[in-house]
Amino acid sequence: MRKIYLFFILVISVYLTIACALPRNKKVHLYYGEQPPHRFIRVVKVSPQAVTFEIRIKFPQAHLYHIIADKNDNFLAEGWFPTAKNPRGIYRVTMRPKKGLIFQPGKTYYLCIGEASPEQTLYSSSNYKCLVYYPFTIPLR
Repeated sequence: MRKIYLFFILVISVYLTIACALPRNKKVHLYYGEQPPHRFIRVVKVSPQAVTFEIRIKFPQAHLYHIIADKNDNFLAEGWFPTAKNPRGIYRVTMRPKKGLIFQPGKTYYLCIGEASPEQTLYSSSNYKCLVYYPFTIPLR
């Protein structure tokens, strides 16, 4: 009987250790970096399934994390993208929404460009700093 109690205590201890080590399913809040003038970021192609941006900002990093969020900081699209520029000083990013989501015409979204994955910041904070924060609206057709 004593071995059974020890076994259960061990199982519960392992479970609690793992549960405490993993980040909580917290909501990530974006906080704004610079909001560049519209001439530095431009939406060049848009559909409910994809948005393509032309970005004219020089970043020292070779890859940055790009997020499209709604006004409630719900992430619709996200991922790592290279920031290598073409000879005209532009890099393009095409972002697709997560499975089961679409970009809705008439709605305002926010492009957030950051240095790390939001999951990495959840270990220490629920706030995610955007180097660039750019609002845009999907045009009505």
